[in-house]
Amino acid sequence: MTTNLTLTVQQVSEHVAELILTNPAPRVMFTSSKDYVTHVFGAVERPRFRMEQPYSPDDAWSLDVDPTGALSANLPPCAQPITVDLDAFFEKQLDELSRRLLGALPSGRYMIVRSLRTPEVKDTVLLGNELVPAKPNCRTLCDTRTYHAAIFGADAAAAPQMSGLLVGIALLSSTGQNNHDAIWLFDLHGTAAPAAQTAELSVVLPLDSSLVVDAMAPFRTSRPEEAREIRERWASERGPAFARWLAGESEAI
Repeated sequence: MTTNLTLTVQQVSEHVAELILTNPAPRVMFTSSKDYVTHVFGAVERPRFRMEQPYSPDDAWSLDVDPTGALSANLPPCAQPITVDLDAFFEKQLDELSRRLLGALPSGRYMIVRSLRTPEVKDTVLLGNELVPAKPNCRTLCDTRTYHAAIFGADAAAAPQMSGLLVGIALLSSTGQNNHDAIWLFDLHGTAAPAAQTAELSVVLPLDSSLVVDAMAPFRTSRPEEAREIRERWASERGPAFARWLAGESEAI
C-alpha cells in the first residue's frame, strides 16, 4: 500500500476540483531518455505507453502501446483516506482502480474535471506537428488553433475505456509553437475499467508536476527563463483555461 502520501482536494466549481499531491514514491511516471527522444508513460516498472519524439519539431511523434505494460489493477491500493472529498465531488463512489491511480501519481498540482465533452472518432490525430493516421485506440477530444486533446486506450486494437479515471500529460509547445499545447489522456484501466458506462468523463489534468512536459525542452537549454515562463503560463493560465473548457464552463479556447 502507498505510504507517506498526502492528498488534498478543493472543489473549484461544480465540475472542477484542484488536487494537491505529495508523493515520495510515485508509481506512475512520465520519463524520458537522456537524449529526450524516447519517452514512456505508465507504471514505473512496466510503462504501458511508449513515445518517440523527432529531432525536428515539425515532424510527427509516435505513440505506441506496450501490451506487457502494467495497468491500474497492478498498482498497490491507496492507503490515504481520500474517498470522502472525491466522492462528494463526483457525487458517487470513486472506483477502487481510480483511487489506486490517484495514489500513484507524482507530486504536484492537478485539476480533476468532470466533463460531458464527447470524444470523436477521426481518421487522423495530431502527434507533434503532423497529422498521422489514428489507431483504433485513439479518440479526439479537442482540436483548436491553441489546444489539441486526445484519448489513448490501453489496447492498441480497441477503443479506450472511458468509464474510469483518465490521466493526462500536458505536452507544452507540442507543434513547436509556444501558443499550442497538446493534452494526451490515457486509459490505464483497460478491460478492468468500471462496467457502468457513463457519458461523463473523469479527467486528471496536471498543472504543475512531472506530467507537464515541455516538447521544446531540448531547444531551450540556453533559454531557462523562457522554459520557466512556458511552464508558469500553463500552470496559471492555459491549463486552467483548458480545464474550464473541458468542464463545459467556457467555449473560448
